[in-house]
Amino acid sequence: VLILSADVGEGHAAAARALAEQLKSSQHAVEVTVIDGLASMGPFVRPVVEDGYRVQLRFIPWSYTIVYWLLEHVLPIRWTARTLLCLFGSRPLARTIAEHEPDVIVSTYPAVTVVLARLRRRGEVDCPTVATITDLTGLFFWAQPGIDMHLVMYGESMSPVERIAGEGSAQLVSPLISAEFTK
Repeated sequence: VLILSADVGEGHAAAARALAEQLKSSQHAVEVTVIDGLASMGPFVRPVVEDGYRVQLRFIPWSYTIVYWLLEHVLPIRWTARTLLCLFGSRPLARTIAEHEPDVIVSTYPAVTVVLARLRRRGEVDCPTVATITDLTGLFFWAQPGIDMHLVMYGESMSPVERIAGEGSAQLVSPLISAEFTK
């Protein structure tokens, strides 16, 4: 299993670690590799997304709400963001995936999910793909047609995810948190 995460906020990395922990402790023999999927998307995408996010939250935090609203409600802006992510990130991510030869790929970060879904739809990734959805909002990036299964943490998100990605593409699961918090 290849898990693609991102160093953008601790939540995505924590979900990746928790999933890896759960898979490794399962009764099935499984090899799990966790990598920074955003970094795998090339030298342009990672700095723009990661550094842009950090600068935005540090110096102009009020702009986060505006950008999020624009991505959710203004289709040309959402289309442009998806197109740019795929334009710059598809080839590098496809190369990284090919190097690992996974049987299954899981994305815990929405920008990576966007590119992974495109690669899957175009047949450039032929193994099953999974996306985790740990948020209640912003499903326009979290849920993607082309992703085989969306692991949804909140029942309220099931219907919207399937509306975006297709009926039967979502599975309600327990939150992806470290085992120490589930006892």
